[in-house]
Amino acid sequence: MDSNKITANDTVIGTEFPVARLEPRRVLGASRMWWATAAALAIAAFLVWRSMESHGPRITIQFPEGHGLAVGDFVRHRGIEVGHVERVDLSKDLENVEVGVTLLEGADALAREGTEFWIVRPQLSLTEVRGLETALGSKYIAVRPGALDGKRQTAFEGLPAPPAGDAYSSGLEIVLRGDQGFGLSPNAPVTWRGVDVGQVLSVDIASDSRYVDVRVRIDSSYQNLVRANSKFWVTSGLDIDAGLTGIRLRTDSLTAIARGGISFITPAKPDAYPIRAGHVFALAPKEDSDWTSDASTISLIEFPLPPTVTIRATWKQKYLGFTQTRTADVNAVLVRGDKQLRLIAPAEGVEVPESAIADSWQLAIFAPGAEGPLAELLATTKFRTLAAGMAECVVETKIPPAYSIPESKLRRAAEPEDCCLARSVGGTEGSSHVIHSLSRTSLSASSEGWRIEADDDDFDDWQGAAVVAAVDGSVLGQLIVTSAGPTVVPIPAAN
Repeated sequence: MDSNKITANDTVIGTEFPVARLEPRRVLGASRMWWATAAALAIAAFLVWRSMESHGPRITIQFPEGHGLAVGDFVRHRGIEVGHVERVDLSKDLENVEVGVTLLEGADALAREGTEFWIVRPQLSLTEVRGLETALGSKYIAVRPGALDGKRQTAFEGLPAPPAGDAYSSGLEIVLRGDQGFGLSPNAPVTWRGVDVGQVLSVDIASDSRYVDVRVRIDSSYQNLVRANSKFWVTSGLDIDAGLTGIRLRTDSLTAIARGGISFITPAKPDAYPIRAGHVFALAPKEDSDWTSDASTISLIEFPLPPTVTIRATWKQKYLGFTQTRTADVNAVLVRGDKQLRLIAPAEGVEVPESAIADSWQLAIFAPGAEGPLAELLATTKFRTLAAGMAECVVETKIPPAYSIPESKLRRAAEPEDCCLARSVGGTEGSSHVIHSLSRTSLSASSEGWRIEADDDDFDDWQGAAVVAAVDGSVLGQLIVTSAGPTVVPIPAAN
């Protein structure tokens, strides 16, 4: 056999060069690392796809100045992040700064006509400090949403400065026209008898250049004070009276001294009627003594307030071996229907405490300030749960209609609206009402009702109070205070 020729059937022995025999193998099945690599690629592709789909619309905002805004800075609304800055460039005409923003998914409602944007930066003045959190950290863009029914929009003109007043407040906007600006500036207070009820929004020259127009907003809680015959005048906050007996100095608030201020009063007049937004009033340089001496008393509420009652719980309990009698009061409302009278109350006010001695628990309904009860509930009375923290029972005892709310006065609101808490109180001249205004901007919808987001207010005394709509006086629900916080809970209709 020729040593240089090798056939498939020959056995290679002692050849000069070794020969390898190659067999086909499955590459993917050879190692599990290929499967791990493929899985990692699939996960990476999925995450990239999700990140591309999770953002909202892209918008463009033009600002007069950039104020150090940078790529990656956030857009915030009510303290939470709703977008981020993708680019910061000069506009084509080199006159503005063009900022590209990508909104987060769920914040696409901000891309609507009427939405306002401004850059938050440190601002220090005699009357306020703003944006202090941006002094050492990054800047951010704040936003005030436009109307939800506004047209879609992706290009915006940013504000050069934060809007005057509370960016989220509501109220009545009017125009005060004077011969000059009187040193007024945005955010100057508007007062009624020394109490802040609004603020100045802007000070501009009128279109005919003959006057100065001061645009102000009266807070929604006080807008009923403004009537067609209301008188407005400028208050400087500093009044010096020099005479033979010496110098007398009267000062107002620091804000009024630094930015000026405006006061107003409504003289008594039977036919004085409320006005609409945009009404123009004359702005006087000083107060006329006849205005305040002839001022009228104006109710902030134009409709009758619903009555509330008090549920008084009485029980006995053991303490250090002694038997004590305890009492607790809570506000409640009586709802009068065609066939029955329902008592609606916070559940905590009608639940038997664990410390109560058996058969000592008693409930009675009182009119505010009255010594004797309107009705006593039987021991067999059963309360049923209506909603979170709210309970009801049917009252069999006859109670005068003046202490109950007709079922027709109840209204279920689709979304938060301006309203007030109302409860009846007793006095030497009979019962009256106290109220606490709630702006819709301080309410947020939840599964139980409307959560009140006013951390500074104590609502314990308002537990069980009626919640009344500011627009028509309808009863929207009852205030229920639980460990989760104060909530406006709607009152369900009778079964």
